Amino acid sequence: MATFHGSGFAKDLLSSLSAEVLYIILSYLPAKSLLNVSECNRRLRDLCQNCNSLWKHLCKIDFDADLTVKGSFPSFFILYQLLYKSRIILEDTDYSTYSGYLPDWLYYWSALSTKPPLPGFYSLPAGRTKKTWGLTEEDLTNYQIKCNKSCAVRIERYYTWTDGVEAALCKHKSKQRFHEVALKRCMRSQKQIHKTFPKASCSQRKRAFNKFQNEHRSQRNILSKQKEGASEYMSLQSPHKIGQDYIDGYLHKSGIKQLESYVEFAKRLEQEVDVAELSKDIPVCVLLVYDKMSSLAQQRFISAEEFLDVAKDYFERVKRVWNWQNENGPEARQAFRDCSVVKTHSSYSAFVQTGNESHFRNLRLNFEGLEKLQTWLDENQWITKLLDPNFVTILRGAPLQKLPSNELSTQAFHALRKMVRIFLKTGRRIDFDRILRRLAESAKIFLHTNLEYVENLERTLSRE
Repeated sequence: MATFHGSGFAKDLLSSLSAEVLYIILSYLPAKSLLNVSECNRRLRDLCQNCNSLWKHLCKIDFDADLTVKGSFPSFFILYQLLYKSRIILEDTDYSTYSGYLPDWLYYWSALSTKPPLPGFYSLPAGRTKKTWGLTEEDLTNYQIKCNKSCAVRIERYYTWTDGVEAALCKHKSKQRFHEVALKRCMRSQKQIHKTFPKASCSQRKRAFNKFQNEHRSQRNILSKQKEGASEYMSLQSPHKIGQDYIDGYLHKSGIKQLESYVEFAKRLEQEVDVAELSKDIPVCVLLVYDKMSSLAQQRFISAEEFLDVAKDYFERVKRVWNWQNENGPEARQAFRDCSVVKTHSSYSAFVQTGNESHFRNLRLNFEGLEKLQTWLDENQWITKLLDPNFVTILRGAPLQKLPSNELSTQAFHALRKMVRIFLKTGRRIDFDRILRRLAESAKIFLHTNLEYVENLERTLSRE
């Protein structure tokens, strides 16, 4: 009978069911679903983890381990965990060990299964067969006699996996006795499993991530860092944050589903962006969105819709910058507010990430100030003939290639650059006028110096 509270509704209908009914319901669930249900509340956790019949059945379904006893292990739940981990380690070791070497304890855990866990295990040499199932030469001979199997039929004395299982059953007379002995051997390797599993599972996820990238080549730039000139292999080895989180096992249990949701989000964002130039911002926007939601992705699955809701804020800021770039027309944008230049400015990325108005103001002041300086230079070309070329370079906002060796000239360049930097931050008329006064002084010095040269030349000519 469900327990009702003052509101008249059951607080938790599922957990209010009797244990017998819950066991029947839970018996239809796979292992992952069973673990998810166990996190709902303490009662369901105790039911899921302490029900030996559930995990005994799952050992048979998932690993072909039709166990009759749990040996010295605390529960079949613990046994299932160790079987799962040993299978991951087995697959990773088989994948990465080209010599074909596998530690004995992996064979011991594999021997609990009635079917070979890897294709290479279907047929094993006599020595490996004996070690895997704890058999002797006499045990194999007795099995062959009992089953009327001739040794001459075997090529170099190889035995199938089924032969090994049946020979072990023949030796121990019963399945229960065989399982007791086999589990006793497995008991000794628990530490190796717990020690080796993290690295093996990480390697498995890395292979799965690379496979996922190959299946989504068009979206690879949001999954891994694509360096110009780098090989495809090197790109696969440099995942973005979501890829590294998946490989490290930080994502919620949805794992690969989270990657699929992330890619779906990027595709839908592309469909919503109607300006071709802004489509170049999509990869950066996608990465920013995940950076913001990464901590949440470790706690639960995030749908593509949730990603899109966050992305709207980022893209509104991107569009706002785009509209500002085009407020004086496409030609002015290309001349003074080109996308490639604007997007490299620190205030651009800061504004897109935070939405802080001060960053947008700094961005505008910087490029509007440079535009004002360049426009003034274009309208007063005469002064460029009276200035050092490095002065003009500073006014156009370009970096100096090489500072002069003359200390006085170097000080003058640093002073002008400081004035320009202040003006680009404030946008004030008074700071702009200070720059013009410094230019006037430099032009006057140039004229005065060259006037002396002219006068000296005239005096020399008059003497002759």
